[in-house]
Amino acid sequence: MRLQVNKLKELYKNISSSIWDRIPFAHKFEFKYSEITITENLLFDIYKFSIDNPSLAINIFEAKNESANGNDLELCIEIEPDKYAILVIQAKRIYNVDGKYNYPKISHKVNGKYQIDLLEDYAKREKAIPLYMFYNYAPDFKNKNKKYYGCTLAFSQFIREHYYLKVSPVSWKIPTFDELHQKHHATPLHTLALNGLQIKKTIDKYCKNYNVYIKNELLDNDRWVEIFDKNNQDFSKYTSDEFEPKYRIILGENI
Repeated sequence: MRLQVNKLKELYKNISSSIWDRIPFAHKFEFKYSEITITENLLFDIYKFSIDNPSLAINIFEAKNESANGNDLELCIEIEPDKYAILVIQAKRIYNVDGKYNYPKISHKVNGKYQIDLLEDYAKREKAIPLYMFYNYAPDFKNKNKKYYGCTLAFSQFIREHYYLKVSPVSWKIPTFDELHQKHHATPLHTLALNGLQIKKTIDKYCKNYNVYIKNELLDNDRWVEIFDKNNQDFSKYTSDEFEPKYRIILGENI
């Protein structure tokens, strides 16, 4: 099992390093590199990894609803045999705004409602844990492993407590890369490369009310189809007015 966890950790590190390298390239040459594009690349890398490592229990699904949001994810981690912790994830890309590296779209509204409210409402309905996934680059970040911070995660509860409507009743304080990462409020993606027991301990520490699902209930869901079962699907149209994840990744306990 340790070997399998280490393989997954290396995959996550490679994904993060790729994002860290591509964001400044896209900025320099004014190349569009959106959250949706980065998320699709991330899914591709995980899917290819699953093909190359068939002994690992990794499954990727796509929402049947074509209007589902392409930068919204569900990550289902088996913490005990046939019991899963569900993480629901909103992705946000960093931008260079007048020399400051921050996340201006974190305060985005959909039909008058903040995305963080949609994310947390969905998590409550699904008894899941709401998270933000940040796609990053910061040239002045002093860390010998800085490229592993290309993809990081933070609990939405932390984002709400520190940034939501903190400037005024209608204005967010926009988080910077340094604020989220210098004190480890957002942690690298590869820190999720844990076995089931370790994941359970982490969830127990930070989120007391996580939920577990019976495996058949998780998989037998008519909202989802295996990601490459569709032919010639156009993934470019995402118009949902709710938090509605486009993709679901299931990591089995033998990871």
